[in-house]
Amino acid sequence: MRNFSNTISYSSKVLLVILCCCIYLNNSFADTLSVNTNHIQDTMQITFIFNFTQGSPNSVIAIEKPQDSIFISATDSNSNSIRPSTIGDFYRFELSDREITNFTIQFSSRNTYLDIFRTGEQVLYVNSNVKLDRINVDFDIVREFENIIEIFPRNYEYEETRNRILIHQIGALEDNMFRIRYEVDNSSSFSTWIVILLTIPIIFFIALYFVLKIKPENKDKKLDDFIAKDSKNTTDDNQNLEQISNQDTRNSSDENLKSQIQQTPQIIYSFNNELDNNNKVKDDNHLDTNINELNEQQTTIEPQESNASQVPLKKNPNDNDVSTPKLEEYIQKYFTENEQDVIRVINKQEGIMQQEILDNLPIFTKSTLSKIITKLEGKKIIERVRVGKVNKLFLGSELKKLVSNQIDEKNQ
Repeated sequence: MRNFSNTISYSSKVLLVILCCCIYLNNSFADTLSVNTNHIQDTMQITFIFNFTQGSPNSVIAIEKPQDSIFISATDSNSNSIRPSTIGDFYRFELSDREITNFTIQFSSRNTYLDIFRTGEQVLYVNSNVKLDRINVDFDIVREFENIIEIFPRNYEYEETRNRILIHQIGALEDNMFRIRYEVDNSSSFSTWIVILLTIPIIFFIALYFVLKIKPENKDKKLDDFIAKDSKNTTDDNQNLEQISNQDTRNSSDENLKSQIQQTPQIIYSFNNELDNNNKVKDDNHLDTNINELNEQQTTIEPQESNASQVPLKKNPNDNDVSTPKLEEYIQKYFTENEQDVIRVINKQEGIMQQEILDNLPIFTKSTLSKIITKLEGKKIIERVRVGKVNKLFLGSELKKLVSNQIDEKNQ
């Protein structure tokens, strides 16, 4: 009985040793995946490291790439660089040697890093065709956030010295998700949206103001520039007139001579009639003497008439009439639409009163029309003449002169 009991005790010890060895061997030959995330400036670098105890179980390793990431490199334990092929969202790597101890893949993603600040979550999905016994995810914590409110899965370790969180997962599922949620201050985001919503209508009204005002202002500036240019031309003309003032004096003298020449036959004719009416009160000799004197005066004036005909007569600049086509072309170029309507009505009926313009243009208010008339009168485009107890409106001298100068420039 004692021998049987000893035999059972010995057998139990042997079975216990064998079981411990199996457990040790199973743990020592396990395949693991380590995932490291690192934040470099505004980019997240993600590194996948496969560790094999007895070489790679597969000749091809496929892994789903992180969202919005870019492939950087892939090397095995023999420092062989392997280029992948893509199948959908998976990167496929063909191993040249299955007797490797590890295989490293690196990705880089800027959008993933920016999404952390937009959503307040740091999420990583791990999906591979390799059967894994353990997955270790080493997260680099985003230091801009103050608090962490959730870590999934819950079996994790926190390294306070490096501000990192290490999450462990035993075995590999079809969808391995690892997530860290941060506490986000929504008040600042709300304030930002309020500022944006208030800024949009302000910008709209400012743009609308400039759109409505810039066109009349440009026309006024263009008109002022044209008036300044015309004033300069007028100054030049005055200088030219001073240079030819002596010639104008001679022209005036020649005009008087010409008038005397034209009146000489009438003087002779009236003098002859006077002689006939007096019934020969004066004798014939005296009549002949007077006629000879008149003939001598005509002979003296005729040479001067030939010289006067050689000097061109000066044309009065006011003779240019402001016709409707010329005026229409000018006002369309230099005046606003409201100012054009007022000028057209005054040109059509000069001497019109302000109330009559309101009857012709009912779209205008009395104050609007008064401002337009005052502005045009200040620039001498129209003139206000007092007739009795009312003011009548006429086209101004400046408008007529500007239109005439424009016509002269086109003719030149």
